[in-house]
Amino acid sequence: MTRDGEERPIDDSEDRTASDETLSMAAICNIAGLLMDLAGVILLFQYGMPYRVRTGGSEIRLHGRTDQETVKAEYLYERLGFVGLALIFLGTAAQVVATVWSVR
Repeated sequence: MTRDGEERPIDDSEDRTASDETLSMAAICNIAGLLMDLAGVILLFQYGMPYRVRTGGSEIRLHGRTDQETVKAEYLYERLGFVGLALIFLGTAAQVVATVWSVR
């Protein structure tokens, strides 16, 4: 109420607390985690899971030519696979942080 006796709606935008900021930061962290997860899954579907052919300690020798274009492509696919996997781990960690942050 004002001095004139009129009722005004309460404007609590000035009375924001730290928990409001924490909630918005948690939401941003959660959204960033979801986007990283999505990008990681897309990269893994596109370029495959990084793996190595296990030799059991034996040497594998091939007596053929090595195609440098194929070697470059395999290297690129392996790196992008690791990037996708790392994005999934980072995105999941960001979501965990956001969840813990919002509970506090």
